[in-house]
Amino acid sequence: CFTLSALKVENQKLRNVVIEEGNVAILRCELSKPGYSVEWRRRGEEHIRNGEKYHIRQRETLVELRICDVMPEDSDIYTCVCENIETTKLKNIQIEEGLNITLHCEVSKPNVPVEWSLGGELLENEEKYQIKERGTLHELVIIDAEPEDSGVYTCTCREQRTKSTVKVVVTLKNQQIEEGSSVTLRCELSKKGVPVQWQRNGALISEELSRGRYQIKQEGKTVQLTIDKVQLEDGGKYSCITGDEKTSAELNMLYLCVSSAMQM
Repeated sequence: CFTLSALKVENQKLRNVVIEEGNVAILRCELSKPGYSVEWRRRGEEHIRNGEKYHIRQRETLVELRICDVMPEDSDIYTCVCENIETTKLKNIQIEEGLNITLHCEVSKPNVPVEWSLGGELLENEEKYQIKERGTLHELVIIDAEPEDSGVYTCTCREQRTKSTVKVVVTLKNQQIEEGSSVTLRCELSKKGVPVQWQRNGALISEELSRGRYQIKQEGKTVQLTIDKVQLEDGGKYSCITGDEKTSAELNMLYLCVSSAMQM
């Protein structure tokens, strides 16, 4: 036989355990109130994580550590630590397509693990998402943002959660076009079925009044304006408007210079 001993937490003293090799040792402690998470440590420093050797459970105020298949080398002082961790709030972000997004979350204590998720789905460190940690500062970098990256991102640290709504928008791009050619202006909406208006130099564009040269299409979240057989008077500032949101771009005409020489 050998002894597993433990210290106290929240005035609830853990009992020393004497157990035979090969059995499961169970350490329990009770918190003074629910809603707080705990850490189990060995020798006061080594952080214990859930795995094949250790099983950690928490039900309301009751927390439990199970040490499976105990061996003589498992004899030690085990500590249950209850600490309140606080996090800073994430900020909502709206950004143009193609840029990188960085979300910052700072916790009140260093070396505390956090988890990042999008819509409840856990994110992993990979080419698209870069997860960084520097002391108490945690960062999630979203590379080359696309409209599909829009959503609610959550940083979770124990029982603490902070969220950010990220919106990736596709804006109109300035274009240069030759007379007689066709051009298409596109922008991306945040959701489907939203009514859209197109304007040129502040005036509403109508397919009927354009004698069929202007064609407006909306498929899903993508809206586009196509101008057929562009004329000089089609140049100007074009805007795509939905609700309080607006994106604009300049359509510039390229002039072709034709020169002739007189033969003597």
